[in-house]
Amino acid sequence: MPTYITHSTHETRAIGKDLAKILQGGDILILKGPLGAGKTAFTKGIAEGLGITKEVTSPTFTIMSVYEVPGHDTIKEFVHVDTYRVESYEELLEIGFDEYLGKQDTITIIEWPEKVEKLLENRKLVVITFAAGTTTERTITIEKD
Repeated sequence: MPTYITHSTHETRAIGKDLAKILQGGDILILKGPLGAGKTAFTKGIAEGLGITKEVTSPTFTIMSVYEVPGHDTIKEFVHVDTYRVESYEELLEIGFDEYLGKQDTITIIEWPEKVEKLLENRKLVVITFAAGTTTERTITIEKD
């Protein structure tokens, strides 16, 4: 279970970019941590590591964003979900989220996974926990189910 301490958004993104190198299609990453802890910066790093050039933003209001992964042999889509404003997992079912979850050519990242635990039952997850230290310091812990 590796733990990293970063001191800037740039360093947080770099950890995400490095992680992207070992991700496989079907991986589901859940990001836990308070507001402002670096979850979106980390996600931007993963997208960059996958070769996505489109600007990745937190889908707080749209709930889910799907990005095409260019030039990758096995990973075709990157799905970023933010359930901060979601009241129940049924809302995600209505927008087709379950069609992407664990799909073999897709990497899925879920911010605020506590709200959709029912959809994550019996799935292999990469759990990434963020803790904010000082104004810029973040502790990132990565563990695999």
